[in-house]
Amino acid sequence: MIRFAQNTPQDTLQVRKIWAECFGDPPAWLEWYFREVYEPENTLFYEVDGHLASHLQMRFFDLSLCGRTVRAGYLAGVATYPQYRKQGFSRALIEKAFAHLRAGGAEFCFLVPTVFRFYERLGFATCYDKTLYQINHHELPLPADEPWQQAGTDSGLVLDAAYRYALRGDNGYVLRSEKDWRIFLQDNIDNGGAECRFLQNGKDCGYFLARRNAEENKLFVIEYGYTSLDICTKVLRQIAQAAQSVQKLELLVPPGDSMYINFCDCRTARSVQPYAMARVLSAEYALSLCAKDFCGSVRIAVADPLIAENNGVFTVENNAVSRGGTADIQLDIQTLAMLVWGYIDWNAACDMRLIRGDIRKAEGLFQIQKNYLDNAVLAF
Repeated sequence: MIRFAQNTPQDTLQVRKIWAECFGDPPAWLEWYFREVYEPENTLFYEVDGHLASHLQMRFFDLSLCGRTVRAGYLAGVATYPQYRKQGFSRALIEKAFAHLRAGGAEFCFLVPTVFRFYERLGFATCYDKTLYQINHHELPLPADEPWQQAGTDSGLVLDAAYRYALRGDNGYVLRSEKDWRIFLQDNIDNGGAECRFLQNGKDCGYFLARRNAEENKLFVIEYGYTSLDICTKVLRQIAQAAQSVQKLELLVPPGDSMYINFCDCRTARSVQPYAMARVLSAEYALSLCAKDFCGSVRIAVADPLIAENNGVFTVENNAVSRGGTADIQLDIQTLAMLVWGYIDWNAACDMRLIRGDIRKAEGLFQIQKNYLDNAVLAF
């Protein structure tokens, strides 16, 4: 039986137990999470004979996608006790979650998976990568000599302008609320032992958030932001200052970020890894995000095995989307997500035979993008 969690000590204890067993987070973090983050009204249970077998949690976020603010749901804590696995319980919960998120106004769903293949079968597609730079001490620029302030968990509103400016050319990132900032900073500073330094000069601001690893003698930069290129240079020099006492610096940045050109030797080791997945909950709305700059006319047949409303033919014409007609091209819901996010370009999708039909009619509808999903969601 599937039900929502109730705001009772008994249900909260059940969620804590399955989370602790399946994810192994320390008690102190769990205490903070269930005090500050947990929302029983957005938590689903799958019970067998009155016992919790599987569960997941949801949060609503606003994303900046295709130049617009869109509502999206985030799935977290998808967990099943070992004795109940491979019986379809997680799949059933996720299908129920789709309905709940759509009822709450979400047009998309996203998550950070541990097993990508499982979620692909549910219509999710990889839409975000993460780039990691590994920089040796001798490659760093001259350190900064300016006084910087230590940010606290209440500094989110000061840092937000720098966060948004740094990501102004990116796509798919979370538009953090004051609560999102507080939780993000609490999770990293109070619980994760990170330090956040910022510089404020009038309206300009820059910051970085980093965590030290004494065993590996390295500094790991989780995030940085700035409101001008001059401030960006100061941020990079301050990172160099913070890294003076370690042998190695690791920098996690959005794909396509070119800051390393000004920061270190261009031959610095760099790795790109798949990071997060997205799922279209409303095909019509997803297509409307791309229709505003499309001058042609095309009828697209979408196939979705889980959400019946997404199946059918959609006509994209005159900057609008309507239903009906005979399809010019056909694609599935995963391909639509990758195209709307701009994770793959149109020609690549055609070469991979992800699209069938008269492909020329949809040329110019989808644009390649630089996607970025920050670490804030990992607290949820």
